[in-house]
Amino acid sequence: MTGWLLGLAAATGQEAKPAAEADVTPPEVMPEDSRPRTAQEEPRSPEVPGIRERETRDTMRVRLEVWEMDAKKAAAKLDATPLPAELEAWRKELLTDPASVLASSQAVTVEAKSRASVDSILERIYPTEYEPPEFPTNIPTSDGFLAKLKPLTWPEWAEAILGHATPTSYETRDTGTTFEAAVQPVKAEAKCWDISIGLESVQLVAMENFGAKVLDVTMPAISSFKTGGLLRVEEGKWQLVSVQEPPRGMDSKSTGKSWITLVRVDRAR
Repeated sequence: MTGWLLGLAAATGQEAKPAAEADVTPPEVMPEDSRPRTAQEEPRSPEVPGIRERETRDTMRVRLEVWEMDAKKAAAKLDATPLPAELEAWRKELLTDPASVLASSQAVTVEAKSRASVDSILERIYPTEYEPPEFPTNIPTSDGFLAKLKPLTWPEWAEAILGHATPTSYETRDTGTTFEAAVQPVKAEAKCWDISIGLESVQLVAMENFGAKVLDVTMPAISSFKTGGLLRVEEGKWQLVSVQEPPRGMDSKSTGKSWITLVRVDRAR
């Protein structure tokens, strides 16, 4: 009996830790994500971690612009290796030049060590599989029906008899613009920020017809434009991100234009 009681006491002593030995290490807090929920997730605002009440954070505004201009003029500008001050002057020229076009302008406010995104999406549904039309077993042979078919061409006759193909399977594709940004302070360089940005624009160009037109078997032709990456920028100054050719049209011919992407980070408060 005495041995049993001593064993129980030892076990109890191992389970109950003194307050001084209790593990008080706070759980690791990952940088919160302020991105909106996807269409499959329940729409709600991001949760606010309790640890934020003890933190001091910088609130920044990330701006991104995509300008369209003549490709040769853009190449000449790049030859000058534009620095931030020269980029500011270049952007002022774009603002006043009637030949330049602001193809995209995005802005998002985000806190340091956080990520945010905005999007403007139109979900398009299109068929991927078709059931071919069936030749009818009974064709009307009345004089009136045959008379209507006599002046038709072969495709017109086939359309009158067979009809169109029938879609049986579908897929969806999001078209529109998505912009994401994350900012991180840089201790080694004053008033500099490491930013991770991503811009994607997906657009429906046209519906292509495959096979005989009479069957009306169509599929979407979609263009995609992407730019972004990880780069270090100086606060309050424009930075060149990329210069690239815009998506080509159905004829695959060059437009002779270039899209210039600029980014800037400013304090929001």
